[in-house]
Amino acid sequence: MSGDRLGIGVIGCGMMAQSVHLPNIARHPDLALRWCCDSNPAALEQARKAFHPAHATADARQVAADENCHLALIAASHGARRGLVELFARAGKHIYLEKPMAESFEELRHLLGVVSETGTLLTVGHNRRMAPAVIEAQRMLAKHRARPVSPPWRYNRDCVGPADLPGEGRTMALLRVNDDFWSWKKWAFAAGALMNEMTHFADLAGAFMAAPPVRVSW
Repeated sequence: MSGDRLGIGVIGCGMMAQSVHLPNIARHPDLALRWCCDSNPAALEQARKAFHPAHATADARQVAADENCHLALIAASHGARRGLVELFARAGKHIYLEKPMAESFEELRHLLGVVSETGTLLTVGHNRRMAPAVIEAQRMLAKHRARPVSPPWRYNRDCVGPADLPGEGRTMALLRVNDDFWSWKKWAFAAGALMNEMTHFADLAGAFMAAPPVRVSW
């Protein structure tokens, strides 16, 4: 620790890290930027000059070996994430991982096994559920679930409360995403738009459900 702050290493210092994660770390009073790590010398040097980490390296193993680095923020390319998650989990570092967590179910199961085995904490950067508007919508839904009330515009033939129908307590989430081809970057299609971007909206739907999904299909 630096004083009472947690030491953090950022692995992958490209656009996402430099535009979002590193500025957030710099503003956070409880975090100390111990490392910037990237295999691209230009990106690493740019991050070093802009955010002044205690150390900069192209070798993630140096970050994992630092006992004063407690957290790893992994924003590296998709293909590098499996090895990095395993490296930092086995080094006892807690992990914030940019989405998608994995590129296949086999890889996903493997990483979950490693995290479970090592007891490290891992969170994936699905940030839409953290938006203030979403949190307020969740509060409103929880309030309605606790005490359902028919809307005033609904015609009530029997002058009684809501009907006790099968599935009345279930939640249906319908997400409509308006987008077009030109708003996507070319790299979004390398792993597939569903894996790379729609994962955010699948997570957002899950944020409103009272239980995990039991079946997924597409």
